[in-house]
Amino acid sequence: MPFSRSDFRALLEALRANPEWRAELRQMLLTEELLELPGLMQQLIGTVRALAEAQQRFEQRLSALEQRMAELAESIRVLAEAQQRFEQRQVELAQRQAALEQRQAELEQRQSLLEQRMAELAESIRALTEAQRRFEQQQAELAQRQAALEERQSLLEQRMAELAESIRALTEAQRRFEQQQAELAQRQAALEERQSLLEQRMAELAESIRALTEAQRRFEQQQAELAQRQAALEERQSLLEQRMAELAESIRALTEAQQRSEQRQAAVERELRQIRRTLSELSQAFGVNIEDEAAELVVEVMRQKGYRVLEEPFSLTVDSEGEIDIVLPVEDAAGQRVWVVVEAKARLHPKNVLKWAQRVNSAAWRKSLAARGCPGPYLFYMFAVRLHQGVRQVAEEQGIGVLHGRGEVLAPRSLVDPASD
Repeated sequence: MPFSRSDFRALLEALRANPEWRAELRQMLLTEELLELPGLMQQLIGTVRALAEAQQRFEQRLSALEQRMAELAESIRVLAEAQQRFEQRQVELAQRQAALEQRQAELEQRQSLLEQRMAELAESIRALTEAQRRFEQQQAELAQRQAALEERQSLLEQRMAELAESIRALTEAQRRFEQQQAELAQRQAALEERQSLLEQRMAELAESIRALTEAQRRFEQQQAELAQRQAALEERQSLLEQRMAELAESIRALTEAQQRSEQRQAAVERELRQIRRTLSELSQAFGVNIEDEAAELVVEVMRQKGYRVLEEPFSLTVDSEGEIDIVLPVEDAAGQRVWVVVEAKARLHPKNVLKWAQRVNSAAWRKSLAARGCPGPYLFYMFAVRLHQGVRQVAEEQGIGVLHGRGEVLAPRSLVDPASD
């Protein structure tokens, strides 16, 4: 029986009215694959949605990764700059280390000079002891002569008793006796004056020895502290180099090691500041020792040149350019008071001589010096432990005296009046 159009419409109406029939008809008309297609489509939609979400998460992670890479690049740049600064600080530290080694060499040289000075001082003490022995011997001889004189006095009194009848002879003998007594009194007074001067010189020498011993003790203590700080600095440098080698393993380790390096660098800088403070104190003590040595030498030189030292050397501030290291008032043989003015240096360069000459040649500066109680005339000197080439020539041209080591290298050209140009 043929299936007409009306039958088909009736079938459609029946299928709309009965949904369960549609499912049965679909199973009869469609293959199994076509029947599974809606489910597969739902799965596909879910998969696509999951893929879209995964894609979105991937893009977010990619953005975060790009941001992290940018931050990492910035960290690497900052780290490279920090590495450059660290290498620069290492170069500066090496330069400072070289400067410290140079200063230590200078201190060792200064130590040698001090030892030489102590040997010379020991020789002076030996000569002084020998002079004291000769003085005691002369004093014993004087006592013997005085005893002989007393014996002659006894004989003279006996002779005066025997020669009472001769008034002329007695008068003559009395005159001779009084003359000898006056000469003996003069010689006794001279001996007492020499004894007083000798005792004064012995007291000054004992004080100088005490001061030198104390200065030597302080110098050795400061040198030991400097050696300890230098050893600590070298140990910290080794630790810093070891940390830098470990930084090459990874960026994370490099960042952490950089932070430790900066901390250790700060410790090194603190230690270096401490060393600079110690060196400053040591330089100040070393400058005081130089001034003490210069003061002793200028007193000795002035006495050798025939001047009488009127008082102990002292320092004096005249203007804003700094204080005068040594001022010594002396008196020449004619009774004229002269002021010896000395500038002390560890090392003396020609430029130092020119600067000192410019200062002392200023009439205004000399008037200021006179106003501070040093009216002149003046003898201007420079003292140094080491003289550089050309110092003597420049000093001779400028009329400045030079003292070095054991005595006077160059005498000043002449006395300088405070009001002269």
